[in-house]
Amino acid sequence: MLIVADQRWLFVCSANLQRSPTAEYVARKRGFLATSCGTSRRFSEGLVCVQISEALIDWSTIIVCMEAHGVYEPELIALCESRIIETLKKYRWSG
Repeated sequence: MLIVADQRWLFVCSANLQRSPTAEYVARKRGFLATSCGTSRRFSEGLVCVQISEALIDWSTIIVCMEAHGVYEPELIALCESRIIETLKKYRWSG
């Protein structure tokens, strides 16, 4: 498992119910320090698992806003993996 030092990934979608938890899962599976959250206040009445906060923003070194795709779909997992690897290559990582 690879841990990239000093890189803390925050994945953000509207409700933290599908897209961002999927990306968090993929990142953690690959050994990254990651978490996820949602942005929409309309979901704050008990539907948002974790709502975005200043503390989460301050904690993160990389913030990824998720696209509108369904949860745990193979296409979404492949998209997350390819985009995570694209980003890592910018940091001269190969794996």
